[in-house]
Amino acid sequence: MTEQELEKNFWGAAIVLRGNIDTGDYEQYISPLKFFKCLYDVYNEELKGFVRSDVDMKYEAFAENHHFVVPENTH
Repeated sequence: MTEQELEKNFWGAAIVLRGNIDTGDYEQYISPLKFFKCLYDVYNEELKGFVRSDVDMKYEAFAENHHFVVPENTH
């Protein structure tokens, strides 16, 4: 399967899943996903800032070390 065929299949699946949602209402579904993706990216960048040692590993998850709190088992 070529990349173009794969993209075509994904696009077709997205149209089927979207159903009869009005274009204006579609934003209500996409905006929260984009927001959560932003939170996830910021959290990951903050994790990269820690020096990787055994001592730092237990402190990196503290809420005061991050702009956002990502609950355990959701990351």
